[in-house]
Amino acid sequence: MKPGWEDEFNNEKAMYMQMKARQGDVIPILYGKAKYERARALLVSFIDGVRLSQVTNLTVEEVRRKIEDAFLPLKHYGVVLDDIKLDNFILIDDGIVIIDLEQAYEPVVPGEIEYTADSVMDTVLNYYKMNKKTVDMGYNW
Repeated sequence: MKPGWEDEFNNEKAMYMQMKARQGDVIPILYGKAKYERARALLVSFIDGVRLSQVTNLTVEEVRRKIEDAFLPLKHYGVVLDDIKLDNFILIDDGIVIIDLEQAYEPVVPGEIEYTADSVMDTVLNYYKMNKKTVDMGYNW
């Protein structure tokens, strides 16, 4: 837990519990809580994959399909991501695993889940396109 992030820590734990059936699938498995160097921590499974920020060999359509497959279960549980850095998406053999759920939330306005989830997916894809383009041009930030 980051200093001053008590609410976010509790929210992340709640999101894992809300989507318990998807643990080990599109989100890591939550094993429990711990203390590390006097800070609270969540123990989650290791994801053996590559952060989407490091991937440039897939087409945008391939990434779109993988992102949609990962987002559908979240939409089903009424959850939207708000921390949409490419580093929060881990590419594994058969899809994408989403990490860092501390800023995920449940929209309260009817219909917001569809609109917001689709907007987040589009944003992730745009980030991927920009990242892929800069790497293809020889820039590696």
